[in-house]
Amino acid sequence: MKNQQVKLQDTKRVFGCLLIALVAQVMADGLITRFLIVNGLAAEANPFLHSLVGSDLLLIIKLLGSILCACLLWIIYKTKPRTALVVTTICVISYTVILFWNLFVFFVAGY
Repeated sequence: MKNQQVKLQDTKRVFGCLLIALVAQVMADGLITRFLIVNGLAAEANPFLHSLVGSDLLLIIKLLGSILCACLLWIIYKTKPRTALVVTTICVISYTVILFWNLFVFFVAGY
């Protein structure tokens, strides 16, 4: 029984770290994307965010949206921890790929 409690605490800690990483990655994506677009090195592919790229509103929306998603994932974690862990891991991996792509564009552009 005690072994299961330790495992549950470790899983909760890992999940919390994944949520923090996800929010940080979303913000990093917003900052890098904004820099690339403002300097004419890239174009925003998301039609919903296209008009917001040059303003601070983009970063505010990304921050609030990522915090909202993290809260929803935490609520899901309480009832279905395995599902929430898998979904969050997939999101973190996806954003890692997106960030590497953005950094690739940044370095190829000559900065």
